[in-house]
Amino acid sequence: MNNLFCVFMFCVSFLLSNNKIDMMIEDIMLGNMDRKYLKKKYNVNEIIKNNLNYSNTAFLQGLIENDGEESVKYFKKYYESNNDGKYNEVSIKKMADYYYSKGSYIQASKWYRIIPEKYPKSKNIKASINYHLNSLLISGNYKEEKNFHEHYKKTFPHLKFNDDSTIKEQPNKVQPNIDNKYMYSVLVGNYEKYNIALDYKKNLSKEGFMCRIENIYIDNKQYYSLRIGYYKTEKTANNIMKRLKSRLGITNATIITN
Repeated sequence: MNNLFCVFMFCVSFLLSNNKIDMMIEDIMLGNMDRKYLKKKYNVNEIIKNNLNYSNTAFLQGLIENDGEESVKYFKKYYESNNDGKYNEVSIKKMADYYYSKGSYIQASKWYRIIPEKYPKSKNIKASINYHLNSLLISGNYKEEKNFHEHYKKTFPHLKFNDDSTIKEQPNKVQPNIDNKYMYSVLVGNYEKYNIALDYKKNLSKEGFMCRIENIYIDNKQYYSLRIGYYKTEKTANNIMKRLKSRLGITNATIITN
C-alpha cells in the first residue's frame, strides 16, 4: 500500500510540476509578464531542472533565454521533438524571425516557408509569405522567389500579391556571405513622436519588412528613426527601396550606413 501511495504522490507531483511549466508559457504568450517578473513569481530554474524530460520545457527555455543563438537551439529542440506540438508554429516563426533579423536570409527563408506549407490557415500566413519571398530576394535566389511567388498566388488567391516586381532575375548573382558585417540600412523616416514611428513599423511588418526603431538626435532634439535591415551591400539595400516603392508606394526612403 505504501508503495502505491508513493507512486501516486510522485505522479501528482510530476503533473503539478508540468502544469507550472505550462502556466509560465501561457503567462509569457499572453503578455501577462516578462522574464523579470516571471522569475519573481516562479522558482524558474528549479522547475526547469526538475522537468527536463517534459516536452514543453524546451519551448519555455526558448522563451526566457536572453541569448538569441541559445534560444533558437531550444525552439529547434522543441520543434524536432514534437510532430504536432502545440507551440510548433510559434517556434518556427521565432526561429525564422531571429535568422531574418540577424541577416541570415537563407536560413530564414527555410523556416518561413514551413508556415504556409504546414499551417495554411495561420494568422501569420501573409507575413510569413512576405518574409519568405523577401528573404529569397535579399539572398539572391531570384528564380526561386519567382517560382514561390506564383505558387503562393495560386495557393492563396485571397491574398494580394504584387505582380510588378522591380527586381529581375540575375543568374550570375554571387550569394552574399551572411557572416560578414552588414554596413547598410534603409531609412524610412525620422519622427518626433514614437507612436507615429510605431504605426509605420506595424504596417511595414505586415508587408514583410523587418523594421526597428532607434533613438537619434538631430540638432539636440530627439527623433525616432524607423529603419529596415542590416545589409552587406548598398545594392541590396537599394533592392529593398525598390520593394518599398513597388509594394507600398514609398518613394522617400534613403540608404544609410550603420
